[in-house]
Amino acid sequence: MKIKPEILDILSNCEIEGDIIYLPAGQLERSVYLKVNECLENSGLRLKR
Repeated sequence: MKIKPEILDILSNCEIEGDIIYLPAGQLERSVYLKVNECLENSGLRLKR
């Protein structure tokens, strides 16, 4: 799966504390949020909403 630079930028700015991933502050557009979530799920992770 090829990851767009915009999504990589968001993922690289996440903070990790133990088993919790914090997305960068601010609201993501729904389409961007879904792509970030897809990348995390493909890595075996999931977002809690």
